[in-house]
Amino acid sequence: MTYSIDAFRIAISGGQMGRFARDIALLVALFVSSMGLLLVVVHRRRRFRITDLHPPLG
Repeated sequence: MTYSIDAFRIAISGGQMGRFARDIALLVALFVSSMGLLLVVVHRRRRFRITDLHPPLG
């Protein structure tokens, strides 16, 4: 959240474009890593194990 607020302030007021580029790069990196982790988790959950199909009774 800090980087998004900082980027928003710089975009409104103008200023240090180096900090703006750094903030945007960090936000993009965070987004890409989050989407990568999401894809891994979804891909792993799509595989069914036998215990998922036939849970133990009792």
